[in-house]
Amino acid sequence: INLKYLDLPFNSLTEIPKEIVLSENLEAINVKSNFITSISPEISKMKGLQRINLSNNELKEIPSCIFDFKNLDELVISANAINTVPKEISNTTLFLRFIKRFIP
Repeated sequence: INLKYLDLPFNSLTEIPKEIVLSENLEAINVKSNFITSISPEISKMKGLQRINLSNNELKEIPSCIFDFKNLDELVISANAINTVPKEISNTTLFLRFIKRFIP
C-alpha cells in the first residue's frame, strides 16, 4: 500500500491502530477528536511521518518517541490534558512552533 495521508478524526479511537503504525509510507496522519490516551513507541517505525494531528484527544503527556522522527515538521497536540513538555522538544525543529503556539 502506498498510502501517504490518513484522515481518521471522530472515530472514537483509543489508540492509533497497529496496522497504521506498520505503514512506513505514511507522511501525514490526522487522528484528532478521538479518545487516544497514549502513543505507542511503535509509532517510531513510521519513518516518513511529517505531520501528525493529535488534537482534542485525552493525552496526558507527549511521548519522547515522537521526537525521534527526522522529518516531522508539524505536531498538533492542542486540546489535550498535557501539562509538561519533554526536554527532547528543545532539540527539534518543532520547538519554535511549539513555543509560538502554546506560550503567549
